[in-house]
Amino acid sequence: MNEVSSGLPDSAVVAPDRRSHWARDGALHDHGRLLMSCQDGPGIVASVTAFLHERGANIVHADQNSTDPEGGKFFQRIVFHLPDLVERLPGLRREFGEQVAGRFAMGFQMNAAEVPKRVALFVSRFDHCLLDLLWRWRRGELPVEIVQVVSNHPDLEKDVAGFDVPYAHIPVTRERKAEAEQQQLELLAGRVDLVVLARYMQVLSGDFLGRVGVPAIN
Repeated sequence: MNEVSSGLPDSAVVAPDRRSHWARDGALHDHGRLLMSCQDGPGIVASVTAFLHERGANIVHADQNSTDPEGGKFFQRIVFHLPDLVERLPGLRREFGEQVAGRFAMGFQMNAAEVPKRVALFVSRFDHCLLDLLWRWRRGELPVEIVQVVSNHPDLEKDVAGFDVPYAHIPVTRERKAEAEQQQLELLAGRVDLVVLARYMQVLSGDFLGRVGVPAIN
């Protein structure tokens, strides 16, 4: 197996000009994001909102959807404001898990909105989606930190170098697809919160999606 370097130092930090304008302006300070999913049924929204209200949180945005009100899958995303959120977050997660998530067999994530998600971009040879994301990120329009570009071709390495983002070329063939995906998994492990396919002309296997541990969106 070929060794692939991420190009990142062991203690990489986010440069100030790389933060989104929301983070720079403090608009996301003390804001939290709560994502949850479970089997639909009565009382879910009431329990979630009551939990936040009892702790002094103000809900500033909420979206929800159900695949079927009778036994379908329920999804909800809430953005809330709560003073001293970062310090209180570990306790909030624990209490929410015990008092709400456990009751509804709910999967959930609760995070501080001001901490940008670490993103890896997967790309092949077409550059338009990749460069659009990189330019918008550089201008501070995207509240993320792009930490890695992964490609099955070397073509775009020079373009990405101008953005000071590590570029990993991992060739993928039918014969070595599993080996290539293992290299990708090792490269990303513990370093990313989201994988974005920016015209990546390969189908990610179910094994990769099951093991990467973060969402992958197209």
